[in-house]
Amino acid sequence: MNLTGKIFVVLIFVMSLVFMTMTIMVYSTHTNWKEELTRPADQVQPGKPLGVQHQLAESRAKNAELQALIDQVTTQIEVETNARNQQMAKLSEENRLLVNERAAWEAKEAGLTQDSKDAVAAMNAAHVTLQELRTQVDGLQDQLRTAETDRDTYFNAMVQRIDELHQVAGELNRLKSRAVQLGEQIARMKTVLAANDLSEFEDVSGVPPSIDGVVKAVRQDGLIEISVGSDEGLQRGHRLEVFRHAPDHSRYLGAIRVIRTDPDKSVAQIIPETLEGNIEIEDRVATRIR
Repeated sequence: MNLTGKIFVVLIFVMSLVFMTMTIMVYSTHTNWKEELTRPADQVQPGKPLGVQHQLAESRAKNAELQALIDQVTTQIEVETNARNQQMAKLSEENRLLVNERAAWEAKEAGLTQDSKDAVAAMNAAHVTLQELRTQVDGLQDQLRTAETDRDTYFNAMVQRIDELHQVAGELNRLKSRAVQLGEQIARMKTVLAANDLSEFEDVSGVPPSIDGVVKAVRQDGLIEISVGSDEGLQRGHRLEVFRHAPDHSRYLGAIRVIRTDPDKSVAQIIPETLEGNIEIEDRVATRIR
């Protein structure tokens, strides 16, 4: 490759870098012109002003108001100008007729000059009054916008309070229903307690679960083994009653107290003061709520 080719290669490389940089700059400055044109007032955020269409509509409305004021002032000025022109024409005619009466004409001219000054002063006063009216209109517009904003704020607050009231009413109805359910549940619990000769103030932590087992062994040391254990909910300290079933009746033998439990069996101690007969293998063991 000769020198010219190398120069062209370098130029192509440099131009590629330039075009790549321009592409990145154009992409980074890309603007969604449709969004900028049509963004409504409820989507205005910092860095995202009102859409150009809406701004143009507001500007047109304000322009229409100002144009109406301008037309009114222009009409008033035209009326005053026509009146002044008519007066000047009349003065000119008098001046032409009274050219020979210079002294009188000068006196009248002085009077007309004063009238002209008064008219200019009146027109200036009218301009001042117009400016004051414009200032008042701008102030009234600001007050109107403030009043509309306050109205929207109060309305939103009222809607929020109504929603909160509805939520409180729903929660109150739910609590009333729950109170009725709890009352029914308490009534059922009282019925169960009364049926088992218990009250809501009695400690039932030592009451064993409802079980039905048999005596598996009777030891010489006064301990017996029974066929139910911790899998049935039996715990150390629970009191159980021992019966012996017969074909015609059942005989109460006494009470025992659990001293050790296994999953499928337990060891209990006979309570001597309750003993009413000898406890033997295959006697029944059950719970009795006193």
